[in-house]
Amino acid sequence: MATRTRSFLPKSLRPKSFVPKPKPGYTDALSTSLTFVLGPLMFGLLGALLDGILGTGRVFTVLFALIGLIAVVTTIYYRYQAASAAEDAGKPWEKILFLSWGNNTSIFESILTEAYENASRQEEGKLIVYTNWGSEWRVFGQPRRRRPIESVILDDG
Repeated sequence: MATRTRSFLPKSLRPKSFVPKPKPGYTDALSTSLTFVLGPLMFGLLGALLDGILGTGRVFTVLFALIGLIAVVTTIYYRYQAASAAEDAGKPWEKILFLSWGNNTSIFESILTEAYENASRQEEGKLIVYTNWGSEWRVFGQPRRRRPIESVILDDG
């Protein structure tokens, strides 16, 4: 009969067994490369099986391999989009998509210039206070009216 030992140390102080961790990105690269290889291969083998049963040459092999390749590319694209969205979550970035007929971009430039000028006018002549937020500086509160220098009282010296 095996005896169980009980540790009275908290988990953070207990010795941990050495299990090497994979390098960052290695598992993603491995799964992506296996997906690229095995997806079309499995679909191609299924097509070859159907070709053997139906006696149609290599029609289903090529067709299913192409379907597998399209499925793999689509899967990896959406996986990348999800990872990119998770990376950008919580960041103060805005994305604006402008669509138009033709290739005259002057209307977009005028819209963006006007928006920038309107935002600048709202802050013109006002004091903007920044505060430290971790490793970056962020605007603290709303822009404030500048205080006249005559209202500031300082000690002599």
